[in-house]
Formats: sequence, C-alpha cells, structure tokens
Amino acid sequence: MALALAGCVERTLLFTSSPVGARVTLNGKDVGLTPISIPFVHNQRFEYRVEKDGYRSAAGDVTTPSTWDSMPGPDFFAENVYPGRIKRQTLRHVVLEPLPRDRKRAELEATFRQAEAFRSRAESETGGPDVAPPTRPDRIPAPRPGATPFPSAPQGSAPASR
Repeated sequence: MALALAGCVERTLLFTSSPVGARVTLNGKDVGLTPISIPFVHNQRFEYRVEKDGYRSAAGDVTTPSTWDSMPGPDFFAENVYPGRIKRQTLRHVVLEPLPRDRKRAELEATFRQAEAFRSRAESETGGPDVAPPTRPDRIPAPRPGATPFPSAPQGSAPASR
C-alpha cells in the first residue's frame, strides 16, 4: 500500500505575459491564454508563439532542464518509490510590445506619393509596362526539329586533346 501512495513528479511549463490574456501556441498547438500552466511528461525543447491583438507577436523556444528525477534509472524511483511529491516548473515570461499607432492620413498620402513616384520612375527606366521582358543571354536556343543537338566529329578522326 505504501508503494501505491508513493512517488509523483509533476512537470509543468508556466507561461505568463505582459499584458495578460495573450494566446499561447506550443509546438503548433493552441493551448490557451496567459497565464497558463501546461503539464508535460518528458523534458524537451518546446517551440512557442505568444500573440495578442494590438501587440507584436513573440516566438521562441524553451528547453526544460534535466534533473536527477528525469534521467533513466532514477526517474523510476522518483515516480514510483520516492515518498513525496516532486514539482518541477519551468517559467517563461514574455513581454509583448505594442504595435505602432495608426498613421495619420497625411503620412499615408505622403507614402502613397512616394510609391507613385517610384513606379513612374521604374516604368520610364524600363520602357513602360507594355515592353516585353528582356531575354537572358545565357539561355541556349531550342534545337530545330530534325537537327542534331551537338555536331559530331568526322568519322575516323581522333578526339581533340586538351
């Protein structure tokens, strides 16, 4: 009966963020909103992404540390024989930076004018949108039907030496 009640290892990843309530994706799977505690069985590297509307997304990876209770051999005793609970928690705090404020109409119009000026300059330098694109000089023309692709050496002649 003592063995049935003995041993337990709880391993968790705790994600927090500033601001709270950001969506967490772990190894490509949506796991919830921060703060969130995610249980795991084996120490490993986890890829995460934290997103919230109005903030720049953050992505990275976190590797859970190996401890004596996660190594083959001692892990059996930690999970089955050790007379207590072992709690291992890996914390990852992510600070999300706010996206830039909306641009004013005057700034957007100035950017649009710059883009139009760039487009007209590019069209004047390349000949305009109706000009065919240039051909590449390194391309070999397709062989004519019935023609041999490479001229053959005359019969009975020795190959040229280098």
